[in-house]
Amino acid sequence: MGNFRSVRARAEFGEDTERAGLFAEGVAVPLQGISVFVNVLDMASKVTIRQRFKNALDHSLEATYCFPVTPGAAINGFKAMVSGRRIEGVVKIREDAFEAYDEAMEQGHGAFLMDEEQEDIFIVSVGNLKPGEEAEIEISYVARLDVVGKKVRLTLPTTISPRYAPAGSDPVKVDRISPPVWSQVPYGLSVMVHIQQADGITYLSSPSHKTNITKNGGAMVVKLHQSETALDRDFILEFEAERFAKPRAIISRHSNGKKAIMVSWIPEIPDESPKNDEGIIFVLDCSGSMGGSSIAGAQEALKHCIQGLVSETPFNIITFGSEHRKLFDEIVPCTDENRKAALTFVEKIDADMGGTEIFAPLVAAYAMMGKAFCNIFLLTDGEVYNIDEVTGLAGKHRDRARVFSFGIGYGPSHALIEGVATASGGGAVFISPDESIEEKVTRQFARFGTPRVTDIAVDWGGLTVADIPLPYPPVFSGEPFALFGLVAGGNAGEIVLTGKSGESGIRFVAPVTAMGDDDLIPILWAKQQIRELETGGIALKGSQQVERKREKTESEIERVALEFQLMSSRTSFVAVMEREDGKKSLETPVFMRVPTQLTRGWHGVDASISMCKAPAVRYEARHQRCVSTGQGSYSSEAIYRTGKHDHIISEKISPRKKVVQRKRSSEELAQQNLYNYLHNCRKDSGEFAWNDFFLTRYAFPFDELKQLVEKMEGVSDELKKTALMTTLAILIIERITTFKGKCTIYIKQATQWLNTNAPNACIDGKPVREILESIVVFERVFAVKNKNREEEK
Repeated sequence: MGNFRSVRARAEFGEDTERAGLFAEGVAVPLQGISVFVNVLDMASKVTIRQRFKNALDHSLEATYCFPVTPGAAINGFKAMVSGRRIEGVVKIREDAFEAYDEAMEQGHGAFLMDEEQEDIFIVSVGNLKPGEEAEIEISYVARLDVVGKKVRLTLPTTISPRYAPAGSDPVKVDRISPPVWSQVPYGLSVMVHIQQADGITYLSSPSHKTNITKNGGAMVVKLHQSETALDRDFILEFEAERFAKPRAIISRHSNGKKAIMVSWIPEIPDESPKNDEGIIFVLDCSGSMGGSSIAGAQEALKHCIQGLVSETPFNIITFGSEHRKLFDEIVPCTDENRKAALTFVEKIDADMGGTEIFAPLVAAYAMMGKAFCNIFLLTDGEVYNIDEVTGLAGKHRDRARVFSFGIGYGPSHALIEGVATASGGGAVFISPDESIEEKVTRQFARFGTPRVTDIAVDWGGLTVADIPLPYPPVFSGEPFALFGLVAGGNAGEIVLTGKSGESGIRFVAPVTAMGDDDLIPILWAKQQIRELETGGIALKGSQQVERKREKTESEIERVALEFQLMSSRTSFVAVMEREDGKKSLETPVFMRVPTQLTRGWHGVDASISMCKAPAVRYEARHQRCVSTGQGSYSSEAIYRTGKHDHIISEKISPRKKVVQRKRSSEELAQQNLYNYLHNCRKDSGEFAWNDFFLTRYAFPFDELKQLVEKMEGVSDELKKTALMTTLAILIIERITTFKGKCTIYIKQATQWLNTNAPNACIDGKPVREILESIVVFERVFAVKNKNREEEK
């Protein structure tokens, strides 16, 4: 955020304001908008993302944009459209792809690159975009949908919350997944979803966005109610259909000639009550990023969990942030007294424990178990950098505990939430602030109560099937089971799966259907194979000295990714647009990172600034259900139902209920501005980095501040600026009343940093704080306004 300025800010500095939007280092943000098109096919989706870039400079431009994608998605297409030309991307080994991109730029050609930074975070690079030139980047992927019983859930991640990086993290990698963040960006999102075979759909709802729903032949079409919305929360669409319950096996052939099979169904396993000897440890994230709606949602979910515990079930609660705390010293039985103590404890928690140090509390949970099998209920937004370390820990203890994870908030990390659940044989759910918490908790408890299905075996009939992930994925009653394998030969009419549920045997029979030439199933198989290799789920034959076999594992990832032309941790997409002599761009391009929008509700920051083209409205009344037979303005839970009448039933605002959009005072707006700026200047250890733009933007005596740095004594030269900025930040935060509870931890950690690194800092023999209090006019600081925020009022 520190280097971005609005049109108003540029005007205050006497800069040119003809071009609308935000600016980075004086450069107009080149990303113009994002469109997402989804085709829902059975239990899978085919997704196309189009990112539109334009260079408004008089110099060539290189821009990078960091964005999220559903974990497990198989990205198999990358194209660039420039001036009527269509350039197809190809998959290459990551280093080779960058070399091709770099070489093309050196020679004056247009170049486009896409890298995977984490399983759910990717970066597109647009190189040598000439002045006035426009480029549209098209990214295609396929992904499985989340299906529970008859309900199908499609999630499109749109936002990357700032990630917490523990000490010792690779600073280069952390920087790559930490794009500049701003409370508003000038580009928006449009979404269109086509659901094939829609005749069987009985319910359709978006709990996250207002939508318009129409039928087109046998398909259902869902669009945003507005043409464009902000990228500040995940897009979620849910519908119910009858067609997923029966086992089936489908074979299809990739364009490279390889065949793959998918066995899938939603098994029905007899319900059993949770065993009292299996304990539950609740691990709750109370870090700063959980502020506002996230911590409130987590508290509510945890209350439901505790109230749902069977009497005498062993349990405990661990809360964590920069450190972790236990409710009880050890696991205790759920008596009335202990349940009451737990509910009282949960009522008092807040998002006030600092950074997201998630690894240590999980280690503490495993240590607490002893020899008993346990279940860990993890409630977090997952906004951490060390995802591989955490999922690796869950996989290591798979035989001792399952992790049932809750992704809390508008933009949780799907890679972390799903990763720990999958690695441990547990399950994941996501709870948006707009959704029913009780329903999600009930789902997790149903999983907890389902006995582990053991001794799974598959009879492939006359088929020869290879490269199947072992152990088999967990089986939960009422939830989808999917198994992929590569077909080497043979024929079969049915596939039989057997196993044990408790003391009872289970047997399912899946008839085999051949789809012919279709890339979908082979691509999903290849992506699963890559994912298992990347996470250590597949043990290569021979020695199991994992680190020494890393090179061989990476080579196998590259082989599968190149053969099926898929993105991976080892491969990237690259596309080169060759230019003729005289049309090449041989000047050094301006480089910039496209800012991303701050996740709604992150750190408790006011979420009402969400729409790019219209202010958000927060409905502070429970909606009454009514029938609409004509055009209507549907709420964030627009629902399509089929029944006796062909109409839309929607969660529409009742005339008796008042829609409330609270107007914030100028004081609140100014304080939120300051809070946002200072948060983005804050470093991991609690100190605040010197920021020229912030110091000039907020009407400080900038030249005098620089002179104070030169006169400072009792602190090393390299820390003088940081010491001054940190002291100033403390003085400002102490005067912020709107976010007082959230700022307490900032003041505490900043003071600790100063006491450790600059305890004797002074200017002319006086404490730095005393000098700053005498020269800074804080009334003027809080009086600085922002045009965009004033318009919102």
